[in-house]
Amino acid sequence: MKKKKILIVEDNPDLSKVLELLLKSPYETISAKNGEEAVDMAVTEVPDLIIMDLMMPEMNGFEAARLIRQVPKTRSTPILAITAGLSNRIEEECSRIGFDDFMAKPFTYKQLIPRIRKLLKQYGTYPRRHSEKSL
Repeated sequence: MKKKKILIVEDNPDLSKVLELLLKSPYETISAKNGEEAVDMAVTEVPDLIIMDLMMPEMNGFEAARLIRQVPKTRSTPILAITAGLSNRIEEECSRIGFDDFMAKPFTYKQLIPRIRKLLKQYGTYPRRHSEKSL
């Protein structure tokens, strides 16, 4: 069975590398360092899940998610928002834009993995690039 593909969008290179290392065994990972790269990679790679930092230079995670949601082939891709400054206002904005879940930094592997599995299982029934069972 082919591994699920996760797009990690994080402008902090250290955190991006840690996420890649933590997730590379159970998943295939690809990375983008800003929102503009995220939109391009989401459209060309069509990942099974996107982990998106909200606060990035150039194009932030909010704008990138808006654009990803406008493309038919990525409209149903689950997006998990991560941010250091989680507040009620940010949670409301995430929900309005169409993020599927959000979590505050810092977080642990034990907090992240269940959310990833839940989102992949929850959205596993949507058409994807290839057919495979959800985790």
